[in-house]
Amino acid sequence: MGPLIRHYGRVLEELGWVSRPAIDEAIEAMDSAWGEKDVFLIEAPTGYGKTAVSLAIARYSLEEEAKAIIAYPLRTLLEDQVGRFRQLFGGVVGVRYMLHPESPYLVKPVTLTTIDTLALNYVGLAAEDLGKVMKHYDGTATRSLGHYLFSRASVLMSNVVIDEAHLVADLPNGPTVLAAIARTAAEEGMKLVLMTATAPKQLRNLLTEVVGEDRFLHIPFRARSGDPFVEEREAKEYSVEARPVRGVEEVVEWVEGAGEGLRRRKALLVFNTVREAVKAYDALNAAGGWLRGAEKVLIHSRFASAHREALVDKLKQLESGERDYVVVATQVVEAGVDITSNIFASDAAPPTSLIQRAGRFLRREECCGEALLWWSADDSGNLETREADGALIYKVYPARLVEETIKWIRSGCPGLHLPDYTSRRAGYRVLIDRAYEGVYRVAHNLLSAILDITKDFSRGSIRAAELMTELGGSLLRDGVMAPLIPKALLERGYSPRDASVPVSAHLVASLIRKGLVGECLMSDGSIRPLDPWVALGRRTRRSGAALASFMSGFGVVGFVTSLGYDEVRGLALQ
Repeated sequence: MGPLIRHYGRVLEELGWVSRPAIDEAIEAMDSAWGEKDVFLIEAPTGYGKTAVSLAIARYSLEEEAKAIIAYPLRTLLEDQVGRFRQLFGGVVGVRYMLHPESPYLVKPVTLTTIDTLALNYVGLAAEDLGKVMKHYDGTATRSLGHYLFSRASVLMSNVVIDEAHLVADLPNGPTVLAAIARTAAEEGMKLVLMTATAPKQLRNLLTEVVGEDRFLHIPFRARSGDPFVEEREAKEYSVEARPVRGVEEVVEWVEGAGEGLRRRKALLVFNTVREAVKAYDALNAAGGWLRGAEKVLIHSRFASAHREALVDKLKQLESGERDYVVVATQVVEAGVDITSNIFASDAAPPTSLIQRAGRFLRREECCGEALLWWSADDSGNLETREADGALIYKVYPARLVEETIKWIRSGCPGLHLPDYTSRRAGYRVLIDRAYEGVYRVAHNLLSAILDITKDFSRGSIRAAELMTELGGSLLRDGVMAPLIPKALLERGYSPRDASVPVSAHLVASLIRKGLVGECLMSDGSIRPLDPWVALGRRTRRSGAALASFMSGFGVVGFVTSLGYDEVRGLALQ
């Protein structure tokens, strides 16, 4: 028995978890190849138990090597998992992301962080040094390169796990950043483990090309007879309808008429935008039928930290109760929100997103249900699209990927839970491989720039700041995120951290221009008027990079807004 297998067994024993055949196989495969391979890609369906892999690698790293970093593309995922890590490892666990500085430089033996924070530390731009480096880059300070090598070494000394890696690959520069970290892992002997329910062939080919077949191991999921999870999912009885709608009211009408004959209705509605989710929630409160007496919960990305945690707790309470319920959500439900439903309605989305959402449909003991995939339609019933940067977009997603999902749902007998064909339904692997062919591309100029930075021991952090500025403030995304803090919550006694709502730099810039942001939260915890920095704040009109420079250069960690805030509906942007 190898060490990784041994530590995996201890994790299952201490948590009282039952082993899963595919996870057992993945652990055994990694254990056998640990000395020869550096990059591992593990596939397993949503709800199968991939967290056990992260916990096993963390325990192995603590006792056999140095340290572990577990990175997530969404804060909701991190917040959902940190309790399990602390249950096993106690005080050696730290988190590092927006306004949560428990593990500076990702130095704690077991650190949970976001993919954005991991990427910055990987290129030597730890949040702890960002202000100094940006001042030097802006020419307002000298001899301030930060602890570049320390933050780099903190990553290189770790076994790194990236959960829900498909969400990283979907980011604008995600494939390139993943390729860079994988290349470094192969060259430096660092172990990188990527986990996902949906790993398109294109992503597998990308990793193979970057690190070479001899350093990369793909561990696919195979539906095995005798696997309780597979047998349970195959036994589910459900229908899937696909049709256009002309407004959220039609979706609410469908939900009201669904679930006849079910002992208890558990509905989940997933929208692509916060605006539509809030509108649907209000419509549900005015609806009749079984919806009148059902408990209703709205969850999206524009809730303050404290309320978001409370909402997740409330979702758990809903399941343990006896009343019918309806959960209205946005993309945040795709990962990190552990809930089940037997009435499932989703706005059309790319295949990976739909499969993640459907992982919350008939997730537990429910044996039957109804599902609806809808899309906003024009007068001809076609997908309502708009053009952005020369591409067709459906709300927030590439229209082509959304159309692939609609075609698959309409093709008949779609299997929402398993990647492989079964005796009853078509698995989703074929859809994933077809839809994402040619989508994941490495920008080789950017890849070279990132790798060159990691090898520059004299000016690496300055070059990283320069690159981040060129990219608009983020290595991965179109723009940076910043904490927006409703003043109403501060006046009610909430701490800035508990009151923070992550929003885009573009939104912050817009609110500054409209006079709806007038104060800053400083790194020392004080709140000061935005003046005399308003002139600098106006730079945020041009790019997220200007906002990042403004924040880091002046020690600003958040912005206080006079916008209204509702604990039930979140930040009031309308």
